[in-house]
Amino acid sequence: MAGIQDEINKDIKKYLDASIQGMLREYESSGIKNTGSLGQSLTSLVQDNNGRFTGSIGGNDYVHQLIHGREPGTMPPLDQIKAWVETKGIGDGDNTDSIAYAIALKIKNEGITVPNRFNDGQLLSGIEDVNVLYTEVNKNILKSFITQMKNIFK
Repeated sequence: MAGIQDEINKDIKKYLDASIQGMLREYESSGIKNTGSLGQSLTSLVQDNNGRFTGSIGGNDYVHQLIHGREPGTMPPLDQIKAWVETKGIGDGDNTDSIAYAIALKIKNEGITVPNRFNDGQLLSGIEDVNVLYTEVNKNILKSFITQMKNIFK
């Protein structure tokens, strides 16, 4: 049975990695890319708990905010806002700190709604169709079952 579990694990990992690549394509084409640290942070993880598989994609803390927005209430990291201001060429360079602080204060007071004029909220649209995963897993289960039946009836 370990053989089929290994195949299922590989199928899920392949699906998650393809989904990460799709998310990265969407991220790159959206214009919201800043330093590239988000793309470098995305990872996939597959866990097998006695044949019960779970898969997940992890990344920087702000991935959730890129997809769902941010509630008001706390000050966002000023250094990341400053890097965004610099990367986007906002201001004249001398007032980067002031602009970053003003943006951070606005985010603290109002939050961020997604979609907005900078982020269309489509980051998850790059995720692979889950039916592709189901097809691959079912194919491998069927192949394993046929092999086992052939071995039984030799």
